[in-house]
Amino acid sequence: MNTFLIKDVIKKGWSLTKIHFWLFVRLLVVTWGISFVSDFVAAANKNAFYPDSLIFTFTALALGLLSFIVHIGFLKMSLLVHDGKNPDMSDLLSYYPYFWKFLLVSISLAGLIFIPVLIVGLVVIFLIAFLHSMYYMLLLILLIIPIAYILPTYGFVQLLVLDKNMGVRQAFRTSKKITEGNKLHIIGLGLVLLAINILGGICLFVGLFFSIPITTLAFIATYKTLMAEEEIEAPIKTIALD
Repeated sequence: MNTFLIKDVIKKGWSLTKIHFWLFVRLLVVTWGISFVSDFVAAANKNAFYPDSLIFTFTALALGLLSFIVHIGFLKMSLLVHDGKNPDMSDLLSYYPYFWKFLLVSISLAGLIFIPVLIVGLVVIFLIAFLHSMYYMLLLILLIIPIAYILPTYGFVQLLVLDKNMGVRQAFRTSKKITEGNKLHIIGLGLVLLAINILGGICLFVGLFFSIPITTLAFIATYKTLMAEEEIEAPIKTIALD
């Protein structure tokens, strides 16, 4: 079983961020720029004389698609940075061949989280009517349990698709395998990464230019550490983009 130290992966994320800082600044500017345009279009649609017209609908869909492809590119380029490569900003949209696998694995992960949370949530709502308020915190913990298990277990499926070109099933099986015995470490890492990004947001959001690359690369460093020495039977056909 491979394991990792939180301080080591944070240090790795920081060192790589210093080297590739301006690349990540440009990536984040593009990402946030698309988000700003999407919000602007949504506001324009709301105040338009003919709201929900086809032009607004198609524009929103196109921006959503572009945002998703940019997210794929951001993660893939972050993986390449970790591997010691120097991806070019012009390659950001070139990783679209991963689109369908990445979409399927993302939907599967979201469903895997949503369904148990929905079931537990309905049970909690039902029990609230019969329990004293002193038990509400216990019910809240009960609601968090599915998330606390699913995310540390299957949180690396998207990286496995982009890094190893795995299919959905293989990505889920592999993520479960490499996280065995490390779930508490991964939860602890998640809390630390969340705190770093909160601090980045507090610093007038300028800190996010540092915190997002650091936490992304630290997460990737964790994934790479857990994957080390694992004998994974990778797909024969790979997407030759890098």
